[in-house]
Amino acid sequence: KDYSLRKFEGKDTELDAQVGYGKGSMVFHMLRRIVGKDLFFATLRQFAMQYGGKQASWEDIKKVFEEVNGKRLSHFFSQWLDRPGGPQLKLENVGVRVSSNGYIVSGEVVQEGDVYQLLLPIEFDDGSGERRLFLEVSKRRSSFSMEVPKTPLKLTLDPDGHLFRRLYPEEIVPGLNALLEDREKIFIVSDQGDEESRKIYFELARKAKEQKGGEILSIKDVTEEKLRNSSVVLLGESWKSPIISKLISHLPKPVDHKEGSFFIKGNRVDEGDESLLLTFPNPLHPGKWVTLYFGRSASALSRARCIFFYGWDSYILFKNGRPKEKGNFSPVQSFASYDFLKRSHYNEIQPTGGLHIFLADWIP
Repeated sequence: KDYSLRKFEGKDTELDAQVGYGKGSMVFHMLRRIVGKDLFFATLRQFAMQYGGKQASWEDIKKVFEEVNGKRLSHFFSQWLDRPGGPQLKLENVGVRVSSNGYIVSGEVVQEGDVYQLLLPIEFDDGSGERRLFLEVSKRRSSFSMEVPKTPLKLTLDPDGHLFRRLYPEEIVPGLNALLEDREKIFIVSDQGDEESRKIYFELARKAKEQKGGEILSIKDVTEEKLRNSSVVLLGESWKSPIISKLISHLPKPVDHKEGSFFIKGNRVDEGDESLLLTFPNPLHPGKWVTLYFGRSASALSRARCIFFYGWDSYILFKNGRPKEKGNFSPVQSFASYDFLKRSHYNEIQPTGGLHIFLADWIP
């Protein structure tokens, strides 16, 4: 279960690393962008002088930053240290209308879950260069509008990833690690193939369930409802079952499945020493995933225990247990960007205005 950064005491689990190292480093990165590079490092030097060789707390860090920078930072430290997780942002009601000087783009930034106080970069691309505004976000819904000289092409929130935020499942690059974090997941172990291979697949399912939860099923116990409401791990030749066929009928390029075989960039995966690890969006539920792992022989699975080290890749072809080819699929969609070229028409939405907007090239 997620917990606040202030409660981090050391790394014992993967979650500890995500909270203490991942979120912790992003908090300092965001702090640097608030106070500026020079003052940020000047403050760290002052902190080191005062507390070198001593025990210090987050409150001590806050105190020194406030003293050196002359800014009150209580709200910044409170929202990032005392709340688990982070903001979850999406664009809604995006529209464009013609103006005397070009076009006016408008929309709303919506925060789901806890509401954070943010200075949010919004980038507009009209083909002639990128324009950026900074929106003060502190409510559930924050409206914005901006005039651009040419037809807008794309709108993106925080394009450079400077803010720590929670992604929607559809925004995450498919991979085994993402799937294993889903609480609703099933492991389907094939009852076909040689006994040694079946033991390897079952041990993988058992290990994953022990660490991340889930349910292990044989193919005869699988229902369409289970497939529709779960992330699914297919181990061995369970993908050959008719009930599974709809999950693998339309795979993202460059992977393909036809005539009972898998292909990567047109090359058939059929050698006896090859195995394939593949994760893609569940076509029955785009917010969930399907992972497939199988090898042509027990020898191809000799390093099966290592697949968890490749959880950030969408597809990996192994040869004798070593990666031969790998790559990533694009996320299903981004709720933090809006591509005008993919829309059939522009919505005539008037700007609803109201919050402070800053046009700049850099956040001080």
